[in-house]
Amino acid sequence: MTPPDEPTWIRARVLPPRCDDPVIERIGPLTPYMTQTIVEDALASGRGTTVQLELRWPDSPQVLEKLRRRVDLLTGRGIRVAVRPPERKTRARRAA
Repeated sequence: MTPPDEPTWIRARVLPPRCDDPVIERIGPLTPYMTQTIVEDALASGRGTTVQLELRWPDSPQVLEKLRRRVDLLTGRGIRVAVRPPERKTRARRAA
C-alpha cells in the first residue's frame, strides 16, 4: 500500500498502432495532470493504440480503480489499456 506521505508513481507507455510512429513514455507522480496527458497522448495516436500503465504501488485497489475510471473513455475509442504491476529488476548472480 502507498505510504500516505509518498505519491503513487506511474510509468505509462503509449504504443501507436503503426510501427513507424514513436512510442511515448511518461514517468512521474500520478496526478490528474499526468493522467490527462496520458489520455491526450493516447487519443492523438488513435484507434488501435495500446496504453501500458505500471504503478509503483499496485497493491492499492483504490488507486487502481480511480485510474481505471479516468482512462475508461479510451476503450470506447478503440484504444487498449493494460494496467500491470511494475517490472521487477533481477540481480545477476555473482560467480564465487
